[in-house]
Amino acid sequence: MGLKVDADALPAAVRQALLDGTADLQSPATPLALIVSEAARLLRHYPDLNAFYEEGRICRYDAVHVGFVIDADKGLSVPVVRAADKKDLPAVARDMQDLMLAYEEGSLTVEAVSNGTFTVTDLSAEGAVFFHPLINERQAAILGVAAGRGNFFELILSFDHRLTEGRAAARFLRDLVQKLA
Repeated sequence: MGLKVDADALPAAVRQALLDGTADLQSPATPLALIVSEAARLLRHYPDLNAFYEEGRICRYDAVHVGFVIDADKGLSVPVVRAADKKDLPAVARDMQDLMLAYEEGSLTVEAVSNGTFTVTDLSAEGAVFFHPLINERQAAILGVAAGRGNFFELILSFDHRLTEGRAAARFLRDLVQKLA
């Protein structure tokens, strides 16, 4: 399921970073950090997207630990921002920055890449205008960020139909777009 997002609705610094690949050097916040931060808080209202299916039952997580995909020619990795729903944007951005640095240095621990409850993957910098992100094991959904045309980008949500339905997924995306604005 996908939803087009107007970058003009985003805060100015985030919009600029999204459109030209730059970030404000005074702030570690990036478009991806904003998306991770807002999605994490929103998952509290959509518990079936912060869950997994096992042996015929829905298992909901108490915590919201959001993984984000990194693949910078050192192998794909999914470091996890712990308790992302309880942190403000600067704290989420700092955690992501620290995890990206550890990835670059080859020092990510097993703990740093374990126990995510939801994942965000961003292929917008690669020019992908649409893709089908695959849900990680023991998760209900994954959010993809794709490049759009002009001032738009795409949010794509893949989700487990055993846990939720399309209407709830569409509402999650709609609410996320409103939070991003």
